[in-house]
Amino acid sequence: MINNNTNAINSQIQQLQALQGILTAVTEAAGGPIGTEAVLDLMRFSGVYRDINQSTPTASELLQQVKDIGIILDPALVALIKNSPTQNIKSSIAIYVKVYSQVKVNKPSNLFYTILKNENLQAGRLAS
Repeated sequence: MINNNTNAINSQIQQLQALQGILTAVTEAAGGPIGTEAVLDLMRFSGVYRDINQSTPTASELLQQVKDIGIILDPALVALIKNSPTQNIKSSIAIYVKVYSQVKVNKPSNLFYTILKNENLQAGRLAS
């Protein structure tokens, strides 16, 4: 558990460092300060900042979002969702809806499981 927290903190530090570089470039390109709204928009877009009113969804809310896109939950998928970062679940939902919502999928829950597993693996590679 401590290793996961350390990885998450390191990932956030890397995101903040990247964001700092972007802000420096944008400020230089703009010829001066760009204002707090532009900075907040950039931070929201990058995932570094969330509004206080924008709370993290609960596990049951995330499970419901997955069910809402037509996925039948099985025990393995429920376990994977409960052990995955919220952002990976949201990304997986977006990928599934964008790529597979208009085509016939034989086993939607297996496909979603694979998408989420890949998102988790990708996030793990980026964090290390």
